[in-house]
Amino acid sequence: WDLGAPKVDPLEPENVFMFLTGPLPGLGAPCMRSVIAFKSPLTLTYCDSYHGGFLGAEIKYAGYDGIVIHGRADSPVYLYIEDDRVEVRDAAHLWGLDTEQVYHALYSEIGGDRFEIACIGPAGENLVRFALVDCSYHRQSGRGGGGAVMGSKNLKAIVVRGTHRLRVAEPERFRAAVRQAYADLETAPGALDFRRYATLSGIVDDSEKGILPTFNYQQASFEHAANLLGVVYEERIWLRNAACMGCSIACSKMGAIRRGKHKGTICDNVEFETTGTMGSNLGFTKAEDLQYASHLCDILGLDTMSTGVTIAFATEAYKRGILSRDDLDGIELDWGTADAVHTMIKKIARREGIGDLLAEGVKRVSERLGGEALKIAMHTKGLETPGYEPRGMPGHALGYATGDRGGDHERSYMVHYEARGALWQGRPVDPFAREGKAEIQIHTQNITAGNDTLILCHFANEVGIETAIKMLNAATGFNLTEEDLFTVGERVWNITRLFNLREGFTRADDDLPVRVKEEPLPDPRVKGQRISQKDLDDMLDDYYRLRGWDENGVPTEEKLAALGIAARPDRG
Repeated sequence: WDLGAPKVDPLEPENVFMFLTGPLPGLGAPCMRSVIAFKSPLTLTYCDSYHGGFLGAEIKYAGYDGIVIHGRADSPVYLYIEDDRVEVRDAAHLWGLDTEQVYHALYSEIGGDRFEIACIGPAGENLVRFALVDCSYHRQSGRGGGGAVMGSKNLKAIVVRGTHRLRVAEPERFRAAVRQAYADLETAPGALDFRRYATLSGIVDDSEKGILPTFNYQQASFEHAANLLGVVYEERIWLRNAACMGCSIACSKMGAIRRGKHKGTICDNVEFETTGTMGSNLGFTKAEDLQYASHLCDILGLDTMSTGVTIAFATEAYKRGILSRDDLDGIELDWGTADAVHTMIKKIARREGIGDLLAEGVKRVSERLGGEALKIAMHTKGLETPGYEPRGMPGHALGYATGDRGGDHERSYMVHYEARGALWQGRPVDPFAREGKAEIQIHTQNITAGNDTLILCHFANEVGIETAIKMLNAATGFNLTEEDLFTVGERVWNITRLFNLREGFTRADDDLPVRVKEEPLPDPRVKGQRISQKDLDDMLDDYYRLRGWDENGVPTEEKLAALGIAARPDRG
């Protein structure tokens, strides 16, 4: 709020770009992450995007809580930080390299003991609006286009090496809390599932429940979902587990494609969201084909989710005659055409031919095409829709509509209540009901935002909030309660709302894709489900009232005063 000028173009030098760490990385606590923050070139909203790995701890070891980057270099550079030594180094030899090549080049160039790298690929250099930032060798901050912001600054990479020791306020209490956290993880069924199958154990279940995006969200179930389960990758691709710093779950996998034309490709695992937005959504029937598509996105520096939804949009647009084969540079896009998708990924990253248009994201492409294209564009506030079909989960849909960085599955966990059987205040939740969903959504948004200020991996939910707060208090000397963390989360939601209001967003932007509002789902369990405009308006009215915002979604003076927030939407 204070560092960024109002209404700045996200790709101009004035846009501030930050790497931030939180209070716990590097201390031995499990499931630590770090985060980048910026104004998004894709959505024009506030944006943050989290990543695992080791970068956050290394920033702390170097003596910093974060790195704030202003301006633009005259030519390609990388930032080298070693404790108090900070250098801007030439990166002309790195420009044009993919992310794997950057890692290998810098490992060779710098040498010595441990250091951490964050970098962009060709997509970031070419200002693709959904380019990612790759950290700690394929731990990505994927959403919102942070890679394009780095590219706009001619910043190819940052390298951080730290030698400082970190201390905590109460060592004995901290060690006890950390031991409890690891014990929680060792016995949690969810953690054990992630360790074996990463995030790919529930694909068939989600298909059967009618929440798996298929063929650009025309359907919510996929007949070949079983081909994309974790057990298939376990048998045919994965070779070993890998873990972020201090994590005993080790949900990441390293492997190699061992059959087909891409045999020999070394890769890390496909995630659930990639499977939903790029796998079933594009009609992939072979794990190897999806694995290679994900790998291309990783090395070229593209968010798999936005890439999958954008290519799905182009595929449907072609099949409906909105785009011609000439428009697509002669590429025959259809559901399940893996080679065509792989080619399109490369074109987007390099902004070649049709890729130059698709690199703008679904919102801008559909607006440029107009007409029927607007009805098949799956985005909220410009962020391509995530890997959960929302029509059978009204509360989840409300989360997409109110998301501060666009439609988002990470800002809350309504899916647990509407599709996974979690109880709300001891009672089952009717997945199709509209009433009462705003209250649950606000609770999950606030507690998720509170946890995110600790920068805990969401898989660390298995640890439990009580143990997480014990670690925080012992590390910092604070004396926070669960209610305090909930209030912190509420403050976050109000401040990001103010940021977006300042940037010109209104209630009208708390919207859902036309398809979600107008096209009923055809799948058996969710047949006939849609979120009408009246449904959305009614849920928004409840949501704003319970948030303490006015009927236009503007936080009231009373709410801001109660939360101790001085910022106002009309103040730059």
